[in-house]
Amino acid sequence: MTTKKQVKNARVTMHEVASAAGVSIATVSRVLNNPESVSADLVERVESAMHALEYRPSRTARVLRSGQSLQRIGFLVSNIQNSFFTDVLKGVEQKLIPQEIAIVVGNSNDDLRYEEINIELMLQEQVGGIIAQFISSQRREYVWLTQRKVPVVCFDHVPAGLEFDCVMVDNRAAMYKATAHLLALGHRAFGLIGGPLHYTTARERQAGFLQALHDAGIGEDSIWIEEGDWHIQGAYAATMRLLERARLPLALLSVNNETTIGLLKVLQEKNLRIPEDVALVAYDEMPWASAYSPPLTVVNQHPLYQGNVAAELLLSRMNDPERPVQQVILESQLIVRGSCGSVGAAP
Repeated sequence: MTTKKQVKNARVTMHEVASAAGVSIATVSRVLNNPESVSADLVERVESAMHALEYRPSRTARVLRSGQSLQRIGFLVSNIQNSFFTDVLKGVEQKLIPQEIAIVVGNSNDDLRYEEINIELMLQEQVGGIIAQFISSQRREYVWLTQRKVPVVCFDHVPAGLEFDCVMVDNRAAMYKATAHLLALGHRAFGLIGGPLHYTTARERQAGFLQALHDAGIGEDSIWIEEGDWHIQGAYAATMRLLERARLPLALLSVNNETTIGLLKVLQEKNLRIPEDVALVAYDEMPWASAYSPPLTVVNQHPLYQGNVAAELLLSRMNDPERPVQQVILESQLIVRGSCGSVGAAP
């Protein structure tokens, strides 16, 4: 049995529009695709019928009939479950969906082979360009894209030696600022759960951390670093290793949102208190960070805005392939909450 709700939600056809307007299907088609060939009276009748029936013409069918190509771009990341990447994607959608540009999403799972397959599939789909968070920093992995003149915009990091448009935060400055905040609160023992150092992003964040400590005169015997893998389980293992060596109380920094989750799991299992035993600055704002107990101090990379800028850069490159390369470096925001404490402060 068909309910009224089902009838209302069913897609209205051109035949129904034509019947309501008292015209032929061919006339409806001309109104949609070539309205100047139809009298003003007929256009008004057809548009009134479409409005009354809430008719929405299929854009795909329209472009196929016109012989045009459906505009689409590729969006490629290493871990689609990471909320930072999904937020960047939302920012891309904010700019492209209103322009009726489809987005083909690829997930490499941190595997170069999967990454290459994703790119090839996107090119087979005839994407106009690709917004990518590549997993390698090596030029040789991506030089073929430049040779094929594929418009590319990178975010998060840029492979060395390639002139791709990009948008990212100043990772070194962001981590310097976060570490300086902990230093200003009186902390003198520091740990970093880092990322794989073949990523420029991980190297820059670690460099900012170390530079702030060096500038403050903190000795190497008060600094502990363990390399994670950007993921929860890798961060869990790295935090376990670091706490076996470090002394408490400790100021600890993480390099991305999944690293923070793995780190927090260890602190909970060991019954270590934030900020009394471990002060914490997390890299990446997360939806739950302000609701955590205590609320987490975080480095905000503005992922939605990064997505906006990446989309604008790609559209610009697609429209003007010969324009100079643009690299947009954003300033991060340190959101201070309750996870850092102050040395000497009462619990």
